[in-house]
Amino acid sequence: MRWRKLERGMACWYSYANCYSTNTISQRVNNVGLICHRLCSTISGSTPSFPQLLCPTASTGQMRSISSNNYSKDENDSHTELAPKLLRLANETDPILHNPIEEMSLADICGDETKQIVADMIYSIRPEQLQSANTPYKKAAGMAANQWNINKRIFLFCPGGSDGEVKVIFNPAYKPITLTDNLVHESKSTTVNQSTNCARESCFSVPYAYGTVERYTHIEISYIDDKGKQHTGEKLSDWQARVWQHETDHLNGILYSNRQSGIDNGPNCTELHRFHTKDELENCPK
Repeated sequence: MRWRKLERGMACWYSYANCYSTNTISQRVNNVGLICHRLCSTISGSTPSFPQLLCPTASTGQMRSISSNNYSKDENDSHTELAPKLLRLANETDPILHNPIEEMSLADICGDETKQIVADMIYSIRPEQLQSANTPYKKAAGMAANQWNINKRIFLFCPGGSDGEVKVIFNPAYKPITLTDNLVHESKSTTVNQSTNCARESCFSVPYAYGTVERYTHIEISYIDDKGKQHTGEKLSDWQARVWQHETDHLNGILYSNRQSGIDNGPNCTELHRFHTKDELENCPK
């Protein structure tokens, strides 16, 4: 999903190392030395902390060297970690975008193949790499694995902006929360339904377009984190809830543009506007 706020660039490198036996993994990417430092961010509620590497500044004691020429690993490692690679987006008509993705087993989630896939996804969602891949938008609030032709039930979640935290989500699901407010006006009690709201959405899988999409305002979510821990009962609202629904839709084989086609398992896209070029999209009335 495209990030709706475009004022800042992304400088996020998510360290997906919770399933590793290593204490330190040094990687090098694209023959460019990036000086990074570790920052631990904590998502609110019961969600665990997720480490990040933020570029480009770091003190000497915090240096981690990144280059494509070599890397190091603990002598206890049973596998070799490869440098992350740039992923390319699937086309809007590709079948992988229109069929549900099966849930992953815990062994698959913590397996070497998945760890490499997640590293590739985190690398590819950075604005610099989105530009290199010639994607239709500059930044993202999230991205599902099948948008990159990967048949895994994973998405990246960064609703606060692609210059902030990136959370890796496995086997996501949600259900709506219906809320009502009793408002007293002129001595009369009025019930106002807050179950859904409408807002514009854009999507990397539906290039040069936007839609006005009705989504649930409040949802209860479940997922498995990168440590293999199951989370249930957490709640999201408004923009975060919208991003979660959008990305989960992807893994269920649904594009927001399809919701005009009579899909009845959730709120609908009330209007859809397509453009021929990126310039037309960027210059359309907001």
